[in-house]
Amino acid sequence: MEEKAGGGDKANSRKMDLESDEVGRDMLERRTPGRDKRVEAILIERYKKYFMSENSFKRGLGVPWPALRSAIISEAMRCHSEVAGTLPLTLQQAAAVLSVPPRALLALSKKHAGENAIFASLSGSRGLVRRGVVCPCRLLQWASEVDAVSGWRERRSEVASIGATAKAAEIVDQIGLLESTLVEARMVDVSRGDPKVISLRLDERALPMNMDDIRMWQQQEERALLESRDRGVRAVSIPEALSLRWQDEGLRRVWLDRFRVTLVRLEALLNYHRSDLRQVAIQTKAQLRTVEHGRRRLRLVISSVR
Repeated sequence: MEEKAGGGDKANSRKMDLESDEVGRDMLERRTPGRDKRVEAILIERYKKYFMSENSFKRGLGVPWPALRSAIISEAMRCHSEVAGTLPLTLQQAAAVLSVPPRALLALSKKHAGENAIFASLSGSRGLVRRGVVCPCRLLQWASEVDAVSGWRERRSEVASIGATAKAAEIVDQIGLLESTLVEARMVDVSRGDPKVISLRLDERALPMNMDDIRMWQQQEERALLESRDRGVRAVSIPEALSLRWQDEGLRRVWLDRFRVTLVRLEALLNYHRSDLRQVAIQTKAQLRTVEHGRRRLRLVISSVR
């Protein structure tokens, strides 16, 4: 009998744990899919110092999720190795990092507290959890041990741009620039009838691409062929340049990959705008139906009192 009672207590405990997990999962699944601009604003405000000099960020295209994720992890690693210097994350910021609602994170943090609560109260906060903070390294370590949030790295699409502010027309303009902007293609073996591209020169501020690493690679290629007199220059668009032969096929592939990644980012942003506009259209149609229904009723009332 006692064994049965003990087994019953364990079963009840497991049931309560499962119910708690279900609550957490339910809160996560009820999130509206798509961009959460408020959450993105929280993340960008925290990490924008890492991206303010990048051309695509200046153009309102936000930060690619892989790059922002890397910044989050790097900050956590520094926090782990340094005694001081890294500001802790607030509950709102921590929830934004893990891409979960603050209430869900709070519920999970209480259930999976371990030896210590993950959110420490700020001095003078009177223990209010809403003012609690957590070190970035502590948050990511804790998240890796909690199934509901352990996959935070994949909760956002790899092509997502966080914190983008560009309007649809501005994004379309960026596509036009990528398609038609002329660049200076520097060539070798021109007179031999077998010209090959060694580098592309352009005003980097003119395009929504980040090219610091490409610039260094190209400078090495140009220095290696500095003595060659059989050189020339051709004005072409980037798509045209990528269809030509290159001296270094690896460099061409890097340009091609960066070009494609930029286009995919722009496509994802346009898809967000399309989704938003469709939702607006649905709401507008519903409001129009309400207005027409009201007009019909109004006419009936007017005709009944004549």
